[in-house]
Amino acid sequence: MIDCYVLSPVRSAHLATRFLDSFLPDREPSFDADDPSEVLGLPSGASLDVCCTFLVDNPTTEYTLYWRSSATDDPRHAIVAFNSDGSLVLGLSVGDPEPTTDGSMQSLAQAWCNRLAEFAATAESPAPLTHCGGELAPPCRLDFATR
Repeated sequence: MIDCYVLSPVRSAHLATRFLDSFLPDREPSFDADDPSEVLGLPSGASLDVCCTFLVDNPTTEYTLYWRSSATDDPRHAIVAFNSDGSLVLGLSVGDPEPTTDGSMQSLAQAWCNRLAEFAATAESPAPLTHCGGELAPPCRLDFATR
């Protein structure tokens, strides 16, 4: 499994929602059994928009939201991480869950990272994000992970 991340220097609820709708339209929450609204002190069952707006309005509050695809193709997972430094991380997990060292995994990783960076760079955001290309430099980072 390959994880691709783009780091945005700004928090945006619109960007988070647009990211999820663009890359993982058929999704269900995963990894966290707690209701985000409960953890964040919001009314029970608060919508994604309400949770993201709260996190944008409280830039030192840290919380990561996780989803898995309801479909069988890539991407398989997505994250939206609101960090305590005020940044926003958008991430995708793609590829075969079985570990591999095949060069095709590098190509797959680069393609998804480029798609993610292109999305972020064209999103409505005060600061455009850097594209991945050649050497992977901040704010775009590529991780290879086995799960």
